Amino acid sequence: MPIQPAQIRFDPQGNAFSEAFDDIYFNPDDAIGKTNHLFHRATRFDEQLAALPPDQPFIVGELGFGLGLNFLGTLTKFNEQAPASNRLHYVAVEFAPPSVEQLRQTLRHFDAWRDEIDELLAEWPGRIDGVHRLRLTRCDLTLHLGDVDEVLPGIDARADAWFLDGFAPDKNPAMWSNAVAQQLFRLTKPGGRLGSYTAAGHVRRALAEAGFEVERLPGDPFKRHIIAASKPIGESPAVEQPTKPKTIALVGAGWAGLSVADELHQRGHKVVVVDAAGPRAGASGNRDAICAPVLDAATSPRQDFYRSAFVLASRRHPRVGVLRRPAPRKDETFLRQAAELFGDLDGGFEWKEDGLHGLWMPNAGVASFHEFAAGVIARLPETACRWPFAIQEIERTEETWQLVSSDGEAVEADAVVLACAAALKKFTPTADWPLRSIRGQVSHITATEQSAKQRHAVVGEAYLCPARDGVHSVGATFAPDDLESDERAADHDDNRRRAGLTDQQWTEAMDWSAPTGRVGFRVNTPDYLPMIGPVPDMTRCRTYATSLPANTVPTIADWPTLPGLYAAAALGAHGVISSALAAALITDAIDRTPPPCSADAAAAVHPGRYLTRAAKKRQPIGYPTLHS
Repeated sequence: MPIQPAQIRFDPQGNAFSEAFDDIYFNPDDAIGKTNHLFHRATRFDEQLAALPPDQPFIVGELGFGLGLNFLGTLTKFNEQAPASNRLHYVAVEFAPPSVEQLRQTLRHFDAWRDEIDELLAEWPGRIDGVHRLRLTRCDLTLHLGDVDEVLPGIDARADAWFLDGFAPDKNPAMWSNAVAQQLFRLTKPGGRLGSYTAAGHVRRALAEAGFEVERLPGDPFKRHIIAASKPIGESPAVEQPTKPKTIALVGAGWAGLSVADELHQRGHKVVVVDAAGPRAGASGNRDAICAPVLDAATSPRQDFYRSAFVLASRRHPRVGVLRRPAPRKDETFLRQAAELFGDLDGGFEWKEDGLHGLWMPNAGVASFHEFAAGVIARLPETACRWPFAIQEIERTEETWQLVSSDGEAVEADAVVLACAAALKKFTPTADWPLRSIRGQVSHITATEQSAKQRHAVVGEAYLCPARDGVHSVGATFAPDDLESDERAADHDDNRRRAGLTDQQWTEAMDWSAPTGRVGFRVNTPDYLPMIGPVPDMTRCRTYATSLPANTVPTIADWPTLPGLYAAAALGAHGVISSALAAALITDAIDRTPPPCSADAAAAVHPGRYLTRAAKKRQPIGYPTLHS
């Protein structure tokens, strides 16, 4: 069931109240001071910033994001005091998030934070269950929306500071339980600190029993007493601080490769992108790509992944709207159930009957890879783009990776991200991956005066895009294991047939007299989910599996991986949606910062998932064999 929105009431003095919890959010006269005098003082936030080494991420967690005041106060101070090379990672949990309009109404009073507020409003996801990454200047805000008992076990973080700002313990007891305290201990780095406005005895005891050293501090001028707690350094293994690799090589210049390169570059890494032919050569190079939710009618890690992915991607491409029509495989009942399960996107789903008949998604849209690639390349240093560069093999030396081209050129890198679709099969570490190429032909159809009036996309048996430079993109065919790259008239006929089943009137308005097109090869896995994450070291994985006691099944995180080798591959037909999330997942893995999605979602796309499945079935450790 979708999460419920915040129920906010403002009194004449400007105080914000939660009607659901019968408690106050904030008083406008002390909101800014509360963050500084309470949470920053309890966690020694200013001292931690002063001692922060350059380039090191700083991680803050908060239970009870509320209306974002602690976040905004923290981000403002971080921007003012932290070294310019540092980045704030803020992980927040919220059960009842406000709508963007509620947030806008609340925050209009705080002129001192205007720039930060504008960024937050532009990125706000609305009332959608799950995990969402918001990208602000010098800050990655990861929102975990849902019940705290369900959310906390799925968070992977080692925070420098935690702010506990849920409603009062008697109003919201779930936020202050022993189980929550134990999870907070796990999610705090040794030496990390915690602060809370409540000094209730049972809260102090819960934190102490979890392992924190707890003290009660004077709370003036806002509270009589507050809690400050720290995680002992001696009781936990030291956490190795991340160091930025000197160079990270990206193999592939499609949606995945350029997305990862852009994310790494913006976080301060040196990147070099190599590609056999350059951008727009592979399936990513189609003129238009539909950026719309991947809808499922049942809760699953797959749904968690694609929900987080769409919310992130939808803020980066034009939202012209997409109408999803019922089809034999996705009938009306399915679409209605899936939309309800996904979440309302602050009005982002509406069932239409008159004329349109289908699921209207105004926050979905159509992306141009050409525009995306041009923007990324413009941001990268000129020396970061190397093409044509056809890699013969990748080899691990003692400390680095060597990428050697068929012409004898070489690129040395401290880490490598493979984002080159089916070409992964020619590299030794990924030669056995179960990747299947699927031929897809898209038709480019001349727009007429009538067909060009359509401003939104329609998806059903086929997809139909609004005209771009006088041409509609219609498609695409789906032919597994067909490696023929030439255009086929029969495929244009098939695209026209399926387009007619999707929207007959619009299809007939187009000029189909001389269709042109483009053939691309999407890559899928047996479970139709991407391969995103560190690459397993198969030799060590097999040795590790034989060393385990009988009936022991390793988790995905247990499998040994090759140092500094990652993949962002097999994005299939959803590259425009999943590439931004893939980039954040890879970069967070390299930086050792909190991931942008739930633990279940990350595990669902991890390359090691097939090894764990084999172990569960008592099969030899390896990847499944594809059959035509």
